[in-house]
Amino acid sequence: MNETELVERLEKLERDNQRLKRLGAAALVVIAALGATYMTSCSSLGRRSGTNGVLTAGEFDMLDSSGKVRVKIAMDCSVPKSCWPAIDLYDESEKSRTVIGAGTLGITGEKSNTTLLDRGIQVESISSGGHLGDIANLGVGLGGPGAEVTLSGPGGLSVQLRGQSLLPGGEGGVLDLVGRNGNSVYLESDSPLIEIAEGKGSYMDLGSTGLATARTGATEQTSADSIVMFGTDKQHHVIWKAP
Repeated sequence: MNETELVERLEKLERDNQRLKRLGAAALVVIAALGATYMTSCSSLGRRSGTNGVLTAGEFDMLDSSGKVRVKIAMDCSVPKSCWPAIDLYDESEKSRTVIGAGTLGITGEKSNTTLLDRGIQVESISSGGHLGDIANLGVGLGGPGAEVTLSGPGGLSVQLRGQSLLPGGEGGVLDLVGRNGNSVYLESDSPLIEIAEGKGSYMDLGSTGLATARTGATEQTSADSIVMFGTDKQHHVIWKAP
């Protein structure tokens, strides 16, 4: 091998070396691009933790063909310092129609909202202006022992029917009617007792009711055929009774 052939062979090796370097650099660029694409896709869908293929994220949105959100799975933190998982189902106008939460199921209609709680059902009517109006509750142990039905309207009007008295040891049914200005009629089967109360503070008991003597503190239970009227003072002293 003469000097000319040796120089040509060295030049060829140099050219091959440069070609390999360029191919290696191109390969590194492709690998970096694939890694960036993978990281971007993972960040948009969530983090893949462990080897079991579990994705974690703060929110998952399901879109329809027009790009509108129709299903949302996220943590609901609308109440300060109280977050719970929720699944929202939206209509074609992206208005929430059904909400499935921890222990609750809410359905929103054009004229009412219905909520299924762990202890009962609540229905709220919606006025023409979009404000909540009448409320109906049906459940067990919502405001006391036993089954209960409560109907509430604007201005404090309400009807409450309970299957068990709030009094200690009480087992009979209760009907509580509340009208305007705080006037009310209360019926309890355990005593039995009918109490008619005026919003100003005076009230009258028809039936068996408990009376306390201010001076001695002794208590007396009247008979079922008695009528007792109480005054508007803070102690509600008896102003008339019979027998």
